Amino acid sequence: MHLTPNNHDIRTKEEQNKKRTFDIGNVLRNGLPMLTEHRIPAPPVYRPASRISPSRPLKAEVSVVRPASAHPPRKARVASLRDEIDRIERQSLDVCHDDQVIGFGDPAIDGALPWGGLPRGALHEVMAGDNGAGMGFIAAILGRMAALEENRDKQILWCLPPAGLYETGNLYAPGLAAYGIDPERLLLVRGRREADIQWAMEEGLQCPELLAVVGEVRGLDLTASRRLQLAARRSGVTAFFLLSVHEHAKSRHEPSAAVTRWQVTSAAADTPEPGSLHDSAWELELIRCRAGLPRQWRVSFDTAEKKDHAERG
Repeated sequence: MHLTPNNHDIRTKEEQNKKRTFDIGNVLRNGLPMLTEHRIPAPPVYRPASRISPSRPLKAEVSVVRPASAHPPRKARVASLRDEIDRIERQSLDVCHDDQVIGFGDPAIDGALPWGGLPRGALHEVMAGDNGAGMGFIAAILGRMAALEENRDKQILWCLPPAGLYETGNLYAPGLAAYGIDPERLLLVRGRREADIQWAMEEGLQCPELLAVVGEVRGLDLTASRRLQLAARRSGVTAFFLLSVHEHAKSRHEPSAAVTRWQVTSAAADTPEPGSLHDSAWELELIRCRAGLPRQWRVSFDTAEKKDHAERG
């Protein structure tokens, strides 16, 4: 017997299969809600209200409004620049520990220095045509410093190289006394090498109880001179380094952190009669000075008054 399936039964089975598939899908989604499709509206298109003819170009007038303070008056700008220059110049002059200076006792020399004298608590370089002239010039300055009441009990550290015994000899005590330096106030240090002398100078500049530190060296580079200048500024102790006669010509153009640079050579002094003792005389040149100009003088040291006299500038 042949049976023909009923169409109604077939549709019922297809609907059941679809329903079963739909239920399985819901189970796989763990009960999550079905995503709903949202349609994002298209962005609006902006169209100009009217077209601009190519034959008629667009012309627009733009006016820029500037604030009144954007361009100060010329007098105010000039005054501001002057204040800035004055600030820079004062900063370059601020090189010493305090405002006190060492006067040479002559208005011509003191007036040529921006500080009105030699700054204390700073490093000064002296180059000598012969070591005797350089030592005498430094001794004259130290004698004026030692005469001050506040420096009565302070001592001077003088650092010498070993070769100095053969080139210029020892420091002569009666000669130092003529410049106003008590030999008992001297502390002498001898170094085997240039590095030893520089080390002794730097260590001495860390002691504020010293009056001054003097070092005889053949040369001093920029780094070493900067260290000595900073140490002198911190402690307030004045430092001098005397360049050897063999090195002064080359060192004249070498950079240095010293506040002043001098060159001293011996000069003939006026004597009352031949063979008599006379005051020291030097040809003194100020080679470099911060915020100052180079100058030259012929200087004689007055032994009685313990001060320098400049005969010409």
